[in-house]
Formats: sequence, structure tokens, C-alpha cells
Amino acid sequence: MYKVFINGHILFLAEKPVTKVHGSKKITLVTYMSETDITQTIDTLEKHEGEMLYYCITSSNLPLLWRKFKKHFKLIVAGGGLVRNEEGKILFIYRNDKWDLPKGKIEANEEIEMGAIREVKEECGIKNLTIIRHLIDTYHTFGSPMSRKLKRTSWYSMYTEDVDLKPQEKEGITKAKWKKPSKIEKIKENTYPNILDVLQAGLSGETDLS
Repeated sequence: MYKVFINGHILFLAEKPVTKVHGSKKITLVTYMSETDITQTIDTLEKHEGEMLYYCITSSNLPLLWRKFKKHFKLIVAGGGLVRNEEGKILFIYRNDKWDLPKGKIEANEEIEMGAIREVKEECGIKNLTIIRHLIDTYHTFGSPMSRKLKRTSWYSMYTEDVDLKPQEKEGITKAKWKKPSKIEKIKENTYPNILDVLQAGLSGETDLS
């Protein structure tokens, strides 16, 4: 199954219908029959402003459905990190009036793990980073209907002994802060939906992130 964030809404691409998400939210089910099912769903989610919508397109041939979906976008590959320090605190950045995790676009011919480390270092001023494990890949779209882009971000659990942070202001980052896992309720209220998925993947069992 694939989960894609479009204009703040959620689209699932799956072999079987997704029937429950975030409790009892209503999910609009679409059975893939033709390219029109994909284009109409994308258009609906891009144009809708207001409450979050949940859609699910199903097909018995998920690899084919995913290929058909990706044809509507230019793929951008990015990497980022859920970084902890010796005290178990988590590194957050503040950009565009929202809390976020450090990430960025992978350069040509760059291995994704090395690119994720480079981006975290650049955005937060950290010198020493170690990847512990891969956490999750998230997908979100941006751009205009004439120039749609799909960003796939590979997220990694990382560790550093560095404490001092220096936010990359030229990238619009105004803060870089260490936060205790038990003190991130405010973060949840002012972050992106895909970041909640990363936190859930990285901190499951440590604190309530639902």
C-alpha cells in the first residue's frame, strides 16, 4: 500500500480498500478502471480546501496502479532524519511557521543515506551523525496542475553526540531545537501530517502520537 499526501489530504493506493483511518474518518473508495479514476481523484484533492479528505484507489495490480499514478508527476527524491542525542531528545526545525524534521533533496549520483546525512548537517549545523536504521518513506505532492511533483522522502533514525545547533537561515529555518519525546504535543499541533507518520514510526511505544 502507498500513502500520498495531496494538498493536506490523504490518498491511499492499495490492493484492498482501506476502511479505517484515524478512528472513524470517512474514506471515499475508488476502484481503478481507467486513467480517469486517477486524474479525477488528484484534481479533487488538489482543489479541495477545508477539512481533510481521505480517498483510496484500489486495484488488484498495485504495481501497475502505482506506475500509472506516478506518470502524473515528476519524482523528487529526498532524505531526512529523526535525530536523537545522548539525552534521548529529538531534533526539530522551525520553517514556514511549522515544526518540521530536517530533510532535503538528494543530489545527482548521491547515495540516499549520505544525502540524508548531508541535509541534516546543513540544515542544523551538526558535524557528526550516524544512521541507526531506515524508518519510513513518505510521499507528498506539490506544484501546479501543469507541473506536478511527487516527493519521496526516505527517513532514517539518526544519532549524534553534538549538542550545539545552527539553523540554516538561508533555507528559511529560523529555529533548531532539541525536544524531549514526552514534550512534543505542541509539535503535533503545528506540523505536517507526514511528519506525524515519521514520529509514529520512530517513537512508537514511547509516547502517545496518535
